Parts: sequence; structure tokens; C-alpha cells
Amino acid sequence: LTGARVISVERTQEKCRHAAELGAHEAINGTAADVAAEVRRLTDGWGADCVIDIVGTEETITNGIDSLANGGRFVLVGYTPDTWTLEGKRMAQNEIEFIGTRCGGREDLLGAAKLLAEGKARSIVTDRFPLESVNDAHKKLRSGEVMGRLVLMIG
Repeated sequence: LTGARVISVERTQEKCRHAAELGAHEAINGTAADVAAEVRRLTDGWGADCVIDIVGTEETITNGIDSLANGGRFVLVGYTPDTWTLEGKRMAQNEIEFIGTRCGGREDLLGAAKLLAEGKARSIVTDRFPLESVNDAHKKLRSGEVMGRLVLMIG
């Protein structure tokens, strides 16, 4: 909606197809390609202006940072127990901006709801579990089987 070119990185070809159906301009299978090299190829050597990582593993963070253009912004969403090494010199020389966030705030939620109501965006929820099945939901998330987002239903 903002005019950005979206490059999605997924773990399977099925998820790459799903990302394209949702509007991604390009979808990279991260298990079959060198993610940073492919991002640079798709951006004529520049790299991505912004990387949003919603997985937060050492591998995805490293791939994301390696995919950034000089002056790029890396946004880590959610919680991750993983750690990684980033040389301060590289961060400064490439003017990388790093942002961490748990999710969005109230205004973000209202903006997303408005886009949904206007038909400009659609839900990416593909799986729903009752709260009492939280362990099954977690197992499905960890296995990488969830196509979009998973929600727990209360009540």
C-alpha cells in the first residue's frame, strides 16, 4: 500500500506461493538459496532498505542483516531466545539501524483494523486453536507447518 517492493523469505515453495498470492513481489525459498545473495541480485546489488524479521533465529537475523543496503533498517518483531554477533564497526560503517519491538501499539492495531474494514488488507490468519490446545499450537508453530499466522481462541 505504501509502494514498497516486497521480497518475502520463506521455508518452503508452498509458502513462497502463498506469499506471492498475498502480494509479495518476490519470494525466496531460504532453505534452497543464499538469502542475502538473492536479495542483492533482486535489488541490483543494493540490498534491502528494510528487513522485518518475525522469526528471530540466529539464521534469520544474520540473513536479514546481510541483506541490508547501507543505511538500511532491521526490525526484529517478537521474542527470541537466540543471540548473534554483529560487529559494531560494520553497524557504524554501513549505518545500519536496528529496532526491536514486541508487536505494535494501539494506533497500529487501529490502523490495521481500518485497512481490513476498507478491504485494503486481508487477514493472514490460517490456523486457530482453542486455548486448551496451546501445546498442539506451539508444536505446529515450531514445526514450520503454519502457512500464515496462528491464533489461540479463548472461550
